Amino acid sequence: MVITRLEIQRFKCWRRARFDFKPGLNVVRGPNESGKSTLRAALMAVLFGNPTSSSETVQDWTSWGQAERCELKLEYTDHAGRACRLRKDFAGRKIFLHENEETFRTFKTIQAKITEELGIPTEDFYNLCSSLDVRSLSDLGTAASRKQIGKILSSLMTGAVSGRDALLVLKRLEDALRELGKGLRSPSKVPGPIKSAQDRLTQLSAESAEARRILALRGERLRELEELSRILEKEGSRLSDLDHLIEVNLKLAEADRNKALLIEQDARFEQAVELRKRIESELEELNQRLKNEAAAGFSMEEISELQDLIGRQRRLDERLPAEPSRDAASKILLVLGMSVFVIGVGLSPFKAWIGISLLLSGTAAFLAGWQRKKITNRRKHDFECRLNLFREEKEDLEKRIRSLTVRAGGMSPEEVFNSWPQSQKLSARREALQSQLHELEPVDQEKWKVVRRELRLVEDILSDPQMVGLLLPASKLAGSQREQKELGARLSGRRQQAARLQAILEHEQSGSDKLSGLEEETAEIQQRLAYLRKREDICRLVFELLDRARKDTLNPARKVLEEQAGKLLHAFSSGRYGKIAVDDEDLSSKILITETGKWENPTVLSQGTFDQFYLGLRLALSEVLSSGKNPPLLLDEPLTALDSGRQAATLECLLRFARQRQIIFFTCRSEYDPAADQIIELSGGITDA
Repeated sequence: MVITRLEIQRFKCWRRARFDFKPGLNVVRGPNESGKSTLRAALMAVLFGNPTSSSETVQDWTSWGQAERCELKLEYTDHAGRACRLRKDFAGRKIFLHENEETFRTFKTIQAKITEELGIPTEDFYNLCSSLDVRSLSDLGTAASRKQIGKILSSLMTGAVSGRDALLVLKRLEDALRELGKGLRSPSKVPGPIKSAQDRLTQLSAESAEARRILALRGERLRELEELSRILEKEGSRLSDLDHLIEVNLKLAEADRNKALLIEQDARFEQAVELRKRIESELEELNQRLKNEAAAGFSMEEISELQDLIGRQRRLDERLPAEPSRDAASKILLVLGMSVFVIGVGLSPFKAWIGISLLLSGTAAFLAGWQRKKITNRRKHDFECRLNLFREEKEDLEKRIRSLTVRAGGMSPEEVFNSWPQSQKLSARREALQSQLHELEPVDQEKWKVVRRELRLVEDILSDPQMVGLLLPASKLAGSQREQKELGARLSGRRQQAARLQAILEHEQSGSDKLSGLEEETAEIQQRLAYLRKREDICRLVFELLDRARKDTLNPARKVLEEQAGKLLHAFSSGRYGKIAVDDEDLSSKILITETGKWENPTVLSQGTFDQFYLGLRLALSEVLSSGKNPPLLLDEPLTALDSGRQAATLECLLRFARQRQIIFFTCRSEYDPAADQIIELSGGITDA
């Protein structure tokens, strides 16, 4: 693969940028904080990033201050010389690969094609051998890194790519052997199947011996249970008799107590009925007497009204008006006046003055009599009016008195007054009796019937000759109760003992079956143990054969790696060092020190030589792992710790390397410019390019 162009939108410090690359050595130069590391991260993201992912790493790629995620476009030439275009839209979660007039849109398919083109299966592998910086060159010096290198190389050399990883098979065989033998040589909380089978056999042997011992004791326990059953039957019969005897005595005592209570309740019911009857009888008598009393129907207001009417009648009689006396003088004056007038009329012709005198005298007498007659008539008329009023009032009073006394059966008011106090006493007594009757609770006839029925039952119990025949004195009853309690406790203990014996015998009953089961399980465990031991022997044999075959297979790959890494180190160090050894077991590396002729750990070297050692080893590993696909190399200041001579030698070697594969070299220095096929210069703080 040769990268020709990279377009960036909204990726960290780059809002929008485009970079063109050429085959060979591409130098990306710029000061610190100019975006070199961001450009390298963008190359890794476009090669291995997943646009559909929501991981924090993908979120961190977004440009500062931008809400929308990044978008990356990569143009490259594949190993067949065809132009390809890769686009990863992290904002729209889309991916496109245009290759040979075909378009692919799924991440899985596109990533498989990218890794096939690179020759490196994963991003971790790529970081290990094709994306290097000065800070991670020595990571292969750690035990974890060495193990990773060994695993990758072993996987490649032993067929892991096709799914047949010998290391994995060996690991599984080793785990199986370890699991099978766990607990055999040292104690383990979770023993393996062989140890578990052995422990189970020991346990089964002890359980079988115990089962045989229990079966031997079964006859003795059976005899003990029979004797105990006989005693239980005898004592149970005695306890049953005592229970019946005590129950009868307690029942008789309770019946005697209940009889007294029931008799008392029955007496209370009878008293209540008698009292109600007596009150009702007296009320009936009082009602009859009140019917015969003339004044019984009079209220206090009516008696008061009658007394008031009689008093008014008496006062009215006392005020009866006197009849005026007859007036004879008025008649005499009238007759005399008329007589004198007539005489005066007769004398007038003869004796005028006498006639006139008689006329005047007669007229005066007549007028005086007439006036007196008028006064007398007026008085008589007034008397008659008053008399009529008197009579009307008296009739009204008599009528009202008769209306009040008509209920007294023709009795006079005086007789009503005399009988009214006795009627009041009778009425008060009747009200008192009615109140007492009202306050009495009604007799519950149903409850009374229940009381009498229970009383009859109690009397039947107390008169039952069979029960009375079992009646005991208080002292004997107390003794029987003590015996009952002691016998019950003793029987409870014996029953518990019998239950335990029965349980043991039931357990022993299945002892023969259990023993047969234990013997069968013992035979099965022995067979399984033999199978497990045979399996252990087979696994150990296969492990030894496969491990030997792996070492025989891995040895040529190790030699290729040692040879290529040695050549690179020889060129880097100007011929001072040239031999590298890789261990068969963990693929850890060593270097031959020419001055001493000894193989040493690379940590004894100076920092510059140490970096050259691991640079050569990782470049060689890249060639071996990529199987000739030559993926682009991303190098970030790998020559910082070298002096000028070794720097020049290493750069010359890298230039030879660049003839076969593309190198993108990130640096802040300008001394690499003359050797570059393409120079990309970055300026600090620029976010749009």
